[in-house]
Amino acid sequence: EAVADSLAVELLPGRKNTKTRKHVPVAAAYEEYLKGRFHWNRFTEAGFETAQGYFQEAIKLDPSFAAAYAGLADCFSVRADAGALSPLEAFGKARPLIRKALALDDLLAEAHLSLGAILTIYDWDWDAADQSFRRALQLEPSNATAHQWYAVLTLTRLGRTDEAEEHLRRALELDPLSLIIRSAQVVVTYEAGKYEQAVKLARATLALDPNYVEAYRYIGLASVQLGRYDEAIVAIQKWLSLSGRNSRALATLGYAYGASGRSNEARKILDELLSQGAGVYVAPTDVAMIWIGLDDRDEAFRWLRRGVDERDTGVSRLKCSPVLSTYRDDPRYQELLTRVGLSP
Repeated sequence: EAVADSLAVELLPGRKNTKTRKHVPVAAAYEEYLKGRFHWNRFTEAGFETAQGYFQEAIKLDPSFAAAYAGLADCFSVRADAGALSPLEAFGKARPLIRKALALDDLLAEAHLSLGAILTIYDWDWDAADQSFRRALQLEPSNATAHQWYAVLTLTRLGRTDEAEEHLRRALELDPLSLIIRSAQVVVTYEAGKYEQAVKLARATLALDPNYVEAYRYIGLASVQLGRYDEAIVAIQKWLSLSGRNSRALATLGYAYGASGRSNEARKILDELLSQGAGVYVAPTDVAMIWIGLDDRDEAFRWLRRGVDERDTGVSRLKCSPVLSTYRDDPRYQELLTRVGLSP
């Protein structure tokens, strides 16, 4: 930008730059930030914890580095969305970090993305979330993550699938080898009910990284919807192994066992999930998932209501989740949608 200004060159005819960098980060801090994003994009609990350390080191090296605060906030937000942290704890830590990032640089696209995530998965303020993601894209149209998050966190959850698919196509054009963006494409395809295509896309992701956990998750979920239970269970068991017996992976295995008629195995997993030690967060929607597999509507809705009361991030997927497809004619489902601010 400085070179262009000095030469009086108009880089984009008819447009002026709307973003002026407020702060150039210390080089060492920026390197720590990049390491943080690398590990964050692995999308595992171990990856998030490692990323958190890098972001904290970046802030220590450069306290005015706004993107590092946004990155640290994203660690808490995504860990909550993965069911690893309680929403109250996670967003209690993430929100002040986002405020700090925006105070340092309100033209930082990453900070608006972080805000949009909270507005979607915790506040359920859909209009404000939409505005935050659009603001991020306005500031940085070529930000692949902005297109990805807008698609997965807001558009699909509102049922705007065609728009979500378009944004993911753009994200993949910008970053074609990104595993997390490819995984997001799998999510949107699965939630649109295109299960065979979702499995195909997930396997293509595994061709790039055979240990990418999210791919196994959606092979499992899509295979359940296709009635291919043995295939689903094998994939989910692989996810469970790679994730270090993550509670969401455990719940999904219980759901698959229940849906396949293996109710004894499903109930054993339910008991394991409910008996986890103090300090281990178990999302109510994960427990509800097993009851859905066991086809016990009363228990499933009891836990889903508890999820709404606790602002469990899984509740934000009520409208788009195929797991709930057979419950959509139930008045209790419509009631929950209303409470989360989603139109039936």
